[in-house]
Amino acid sequence: MPSWKASAPVVGFDLDLTLLDARAGIRATFTALAGETGVTVNADLVVSRLGPPLENELAHWFPAADVPAADVPAVATRYRELYAVHAVPASRPMPDASAAVEAVRRLAGRVVVVTAKSTALAEASLERIGIAADAVEGALFARTKGAALRTHQVDIFVGDHVGDMIGAREGGALAVGVATGPCSAGELHTAGADVSSWPGSASSHPGCWARPPAGVERRVGRGGRGRGGSGDRGRGAGSGPGGGTGAVSGIAGQHGGGADRPARRAGGAGSSDRAPGRPPRGSGNGRPRPPRSAPPRDRWSARRLPRRSTTSAGS
Repeated sequence: MPSWKASAPVVGFDLDLTLLDARAGIRATFTALAGETGVTVNADLVVSRLGPPLENELAHWFPAADVPAADVPAVATRYRELYAVHAVPASRPMPDASAAVEAVRRLAGRVVVVTAKSTALAEASLERIGIAADAVEGALFARTKGAALRTHQVDIFVGDHVGDMIGAREGGALAVGVATGPCSAGELHTAGADVSSWPGSASSHPGCWARPPAGVERRVGRGGRGRGGSGDRGRGAGSGPGGGTGAVSGIAGQHGGGADRPARRAGGAGSSDRAPGRPPRGSGNGRPRPPRSAPPRDRWSARRLPRRSTTSAGS
């Protein structure tokens, strides 16, 4: 659980199928690679399981038994060269991705993109779709994303793959899963998502979050886990407005100052309309109780969910 001590949120995003829709370009790139190498590649299958590093996907089509070890890096290099030609120009933003980033900017927050794609191609793709990030960390997946999240002190990490949820937990960030890629909301939840959504719900797109997700509770200064620790992790599956990648505006808003929190009633808990001279209840013969500090207030006032195990699937 993040400590929530920063004055402005640091929000991390995965790239492919979270901010960027590169499916058409990836399909075209693999088709071009197949044409050059003479190796048959099912490009539609490739784009149905985006997320892991390129080398993982190439291993399905260029197995070590068929391709000399010295040639495997060359195939990856050639793919990236073709990607710059075929995929970068065809890059499109995911629905409401720009709105999600702007929501962070309005809170004076920072945007960090952490992706399995190479840093150079990630930066070129972001420039193409008109999204500016404060930092881009490439060639990272699953647990290796956690180190980058810690380095940049990311509070919230948004992604579409179970590897993103593993990385968020490894990096001590609030894990937000969006089922806009190959993984279902249930798979994201099992992998450690604190918040998840699914396509077709009102919460399935990156910029649609309007309020904190139902069923998630965060405490300030206690009751959770700081970076590197472990503790209760409330999780909620998005069920309408309040889940999905665009919920950054709601989640980060709670972190950035809590403007949406209900104001205390006039008079509050400390006021009284008792008769003059009558001691407060429980004060004991009129003697005031010794002062005590109030516990930290909840950022989100939703119900507490049952404790769950913090173990997750490996990368």
